[in-house]
Amino acid sequence: MMAKMSDDAMFNVIKKGGGATGRSREMPAWGSGFEDGEIHDLVAFLGTFCGK
Repeated sequence: MMAKMSDDAMFNVIKKGGGATGRSREMPAWGSGFEDGEIHDLVAFLGTFCGK
């Protein structure tokens, strides 16, 4: 499923949380805990697990 998700969509889910992006409300927002650059780095790292 994550391989089909764009990097921008994954970024928004991490930053804003699942509920704010139409996904599971179980995923909390991390925008106040990480800077945008850190979230971009995390998205790139997660992409290595799903063949991006």
